[in-house]
Amino acid sequence: MWNVPYHEFVIDGTSEDVAMMLAYEAGATLIVAVGTHATMVEFLDKGRPGMSSTFLTRLRLGPILVDAKGVNRLYEGRVRRRDLFLLVAAALVAMISVSIVSEPIHVFARGINLSIHDLWYSVFGAL
Repeated sequence: MWNVPYHEFVIDGTSEDVAMMLAYEAGATLIVAVGTHATMVEFLDKGRPGMSSTFLTRLRLGPILVDAKGVNRLYEGRVRRRDLFLLVAAALVAMISVSIVSEPIHVFARGINLSIHDLWYSVFGAL
């Protein structure tokens, strides 16, 4: 129908094994697995056919395969001041942009301004 070129992979094993092996063969330096069997107990409890290919895939991938729960141990946990400053600056730019173009925010700001004006004149009177 659309004549899209494709490659067919015929492999004995699970689809997640195929995906991991494709990433490995493409030169991935780190593969983060989400929702896969993280421990040997989980792996052996399944008892499904195809688990042997999963074992061989894990054996081949070795240290480049990391479970998502362990990713935080690979990177530094503290937040740098520069990153925090950039986050706050981006939030301020977004809030200012929205307040410039938003009519309800203009009405709200005008109401606040009038309330402050009334409070000023009721406390200090007209100077």
